Amino acid sequence: MLYGSSWPWLPGHRYYLAVTNTSSLTQPFSFRMAGTAPDAEESTIVSAPSIGADGTLRFNVSAATNRSYRLQSSTTMAPDSWMDRQTFTQDQSEKVIVLPIDKSRPFEFYRVVSP
Repeated sequence: MLYGSSWPWLPGHRYYLAVTNTSSLTQPFSFRMAGTAPDAEESTIVSAPSIGADGTLRFNVSAATNRSYRLQSSTTMAPDSWMDRQTFTQDQSEKVIVLPIDKSRPFEFYRVVSP
């Protein structure tokens, strides 16, 4: 956990978190981010995606309500490689976002950004 550590979080820089499940079982995962931006009292929590019975990806998003968000994906995480996959308004504190799997992109990174 980097909270409260001496890690040099610098404004204007991008930080990424890579998570790998090395077990043979599905493991729960979520990430909470809150900062010193103008909306510092708000935080966004996005769970690791699960695969629904219908073959879709499902993300549980906990975030500030009445705000627009974009679910984006990238195969490289390069700054210009992110593409919007879905736009949504967080109309309740916890929301499930359902996304069809793009079989032409077998490996992707996901993020939720606002606006």
